[in-house]
Amino acid sequence: MQLLTHNGQARWFAEPDDWAAVKNQRAVRNVTQPIRFQGQWHDEESGLYYNRHRYYDPQQGRYISQDPIGLRGGTNLYGYVTNPISMVDQLGLSGFGFNSIDAAYGHAAREAHGRLMYPQSQQTGYAIGILMRTEADMKREDLIDADDFFHCVAFCRVAKSDAPDKNSALSYGYLKEVADYVRGRFGLYGDREIRSHQEMLEDNLSDLRVNEYGFSCPPDQSCSDRCGRYIPEDHLKTRARLQEMGYLD
Repeated sequence: MQLLTHNGQARWFAEPDDWAAVKNQRAVRNVTQPIRFQGQWHDEESGLYYNRHRYYDPQQGRYISQDPIGLRGGTNLYGYVTNPISMVDQLGLSGFGFNSIDAAYGHAAREAHGRLMYPQSQQTGYAIGILMRTEADMKREDLIDADDFFHCVAFCRVAKSDAPDKNSALSYGYLKEVADYVRGRFGLYGDREIRSHQEMLEDNLSDLRVNEYGFSCPPDQSCSDRCGRYIPEDHLKTRARLQEMGYLD
């Protein structure tokens, strides 16, 4: 770890171990540098790292108090992350994977990672694959007021497929909403806005209702007919783009 000036001159050096405990610390002109892992701030008096919601002990590689969000942050209530080389926990709540490729290439990197880690998700015969690909389209296109439409179509397509795991689709959707609730409550979305319990609850319940509506599509109705109600009539550009993508018949 290094602290550099604007012209690249080093003013502070340290060799951290795998769990951020600093060794061989050197400084120029008594410069101090309290930043450690992402989101951590070294408290000189206690020797602990302030991690927003908890304090982290670098000598033990774990927090000194239980996770305030309980088991939603993982089964180890005191654990930091399972792999500090490829994961971070910026808020002291729940760790997530990160790497430079993902940061640079965004959705493309995540999709490639998904194909390697979960090859079944790329097979059209699996419900999880249908859901993941539709979600990827939704995030990539970021069309105005189209989220409900994509939710509806994703579950409609699963219902009309021969996927062996199709009956688990609504459970997949529920688990995603649980994860989304945590992200929204603690500002882990891209906009970093912290949303209220009521706001997230209403959003989650709305998504679940749309999922069920799409999944219950009658055999004689197309997904575009079933879900077209979620695209405002005056959103002509959105409709045109969905038409190009094959979402509207």
